[in-house]
Amino acid sequence: MIGFQFDVLGWMLVLFIALPGRRWLLLLLAALLLVVPLPVGEAASLLSILRGLFGGFSVTTVIFLLALALQHSKGMTVFAERETQWLPPLIAAVSLLFYPTALGLGLLDSYEWGHDEALVLPLIAGALALTAWLARWRVSALALVLALALWRLRMLESTNLWDYLLDPLLALTALGILAARCWHKSWHKTPSPQIPEKSSRPPESSE
Repeated sequence: MIGFQFDVLGWMLVLFIALPGRRWLLLLLAALLLVVPLPVGEAASLLSILRGLFGGFSVTTVIFLLALALQHSKGMTVFAERETQWLPPLIAAVSLLFYPTALGLGLLDSYEWGHDEALVLPLIAGALALTAWLARWRVSALALVLALALWRLRMLESTNLWDYLLDPLLALTALGILAARCWHKSWHKTPSPQIPEKSSRPPESSE
């Protein structure tokens, strides 16, 4: 299993994207901070605290982070234009449908779809990967295919496919991007107050 190393890579990529400047030095320090135990409680590491707050990284999140890091460092266009436009609302919609039912709200338990005996989620993920590839959403297609492959190989700690496809940090990021877009649109649609123009014509004299 590579769950621990996977999460270290994920948080290092987050810092690499978020922090400009001497990124490689920051990454080295980040790796040490994530792994070295902290003098709190039972000497837990920062990584274990982050995993307790957000859970582990999914395969799709790490692939998206790798693509973003490549785009930031090399100036390459990795994501398709419509891919960056539609990924946040699609991920947000799936998250809003999945997490409430997985937490027991309603009669349907969507988390059960990710187990071995259920074929619904693997078939849906495979169909989405094919659709993404045909639409030239290369990053999304690669993320879905690798998620399915690593799930079959049991490379992470979980055996549920959902944990390879989605994680709370990815869901919160997608919802945050949607909220920022809505705020930006509403801000720019707010009409500015119009100041009446004063007439420059002199008043007409009455004869």
